[in-house]
Amino acid sequence: MEIARDEGPLWNRNFIIILIVNCFISISFFIINPTFPVYAKSLINDLGIVGLLSSVFLISATLIRPISGYITDIFNKKKIFIGGIFLLCLSLLGYIFIKPVAGIVVVRLLHGVGMGLATTVFGALASENIPKSRMGEGMGFYGLGMVLGMSIGPSIGLYLLSTFSAQVAFAVAAGFLIFSAILFFSLYREKNHIHKKDPGFSRPSLRGAFFNIEKTALIPASLIFFIGIVVSSITTYLALYSSERGISNIGYFFTIQSVAVLLSRLINGRLADKRGYAIVIVPSIVCLAGAMLLLYFAATPLLFMLAAFLYGLGYGTLTSACQALSVLKANPERRGLAISTYYLGMDAGNGMGMILNGVISKELGYAEMYLLCIVPLIIGLAIFAFWGGIPRKNPAKASVVS
Repeated sequence: MEIARDEGPLWNRNFIIILIVNCFISISFFIINPTFPVYAKSLINDLGIVGLLSSVFLISATLIRPISGYITDIFNKKKIFIGGIFLLCLSLLGYIFIKPVAGIVVVRLLHGVGMGLATTVFGALASENIPKSRMGEGMGFYGLGMVLGMSIGPSIGLYLLSTFSAQVAFAVAAGFLIFSAILFFSLYREKNHIHKKDPGFSRPSLRGAFFNIEKTALIPASLIFFIGIVVSSITTYLALYSSERGISNIGYFFTIQSVAVLLSRLINGRLADKRGYAIVIVPSIVCLAGAMLLLYFAATPLLFMLAAFLYGLGYGTLTSACQALSVLKANPERRGLAISTYYLGMDAGNGMGMILNGVISKELGYAEMYLLCIVPLIIGLAIFAFWGGIPRKNPAKASVVS
């Protein structure tokens, strides 16, 4: 266990390494994200089974969250992280060599477990290297790895798929993971430790391995659940909707979104640390609602571009703010559970959104689906406003983390 920094510089050696490692993991994930469905379809040629294989990853990643949070708080984080990276590399090798559907299902389960372990423990490790008074800013920069991965990972994956093969794409994704593991070994060499029997240390209960969640993270996790419903409408159905509106190449939407996310992370994290989280969360929800409204009316590229910018501002701020809030209120020895609770809300929201938005789009249409996405945003805003209890400023108190 190590003493969490309460003051001091944000940009230290450990933090920079964390940003690079997170970036490599994200690039690896987003190389696989667009290439796996294409590869699976070439093997199976059944869209129903391809969809099932895609959902298996999300299901296993979601189910492992509470367990990963528990073991993160109990056992050595470095070993858990390396174990997660090992499972991810093993699953990528499985994609290369395994062809039967049953085997691919097992590999997808393994991939989800590895991702659930690695991202949970690494989020906890990141929070330990950020001064508490700058948690919002630090988590914002930490999330930029995901933005960069989302920006260039799919392009790398699709290029490798079209130029070489899916197997080459999987191998390159594994390479990024191996580099991240090598770089990770140079991390975390502080000598400040406390013993687990010291006063103030509270070991999470064993039932937490399966059923427990971090109660102090419930509000941000609930908010990100409803945001996840909205996010799934973009990631799953935007291309189909834009095609229906006569716009064949919607790639610029995600480019503009990434730029807006970057701007939001550079500005709003520091603002949240200085003036409280409400001042960035409420406008961000309004931005998302505005984006959904624009998509409802969108019939030209200009409206899609405006929607992309508003969506990026809202999405970029809310994901980093909710992740920061999840760890700020948690006891130091339960930050793993706090991070896993946050990811559980995000994964559950994405999963629910895929189903719910699919039903709505089939019955009413894509435009109406985006208009109705304003409803979960209103619910999330109500939860934050009436039950959040977020102080105007987050006190920077010394704490000890594992």
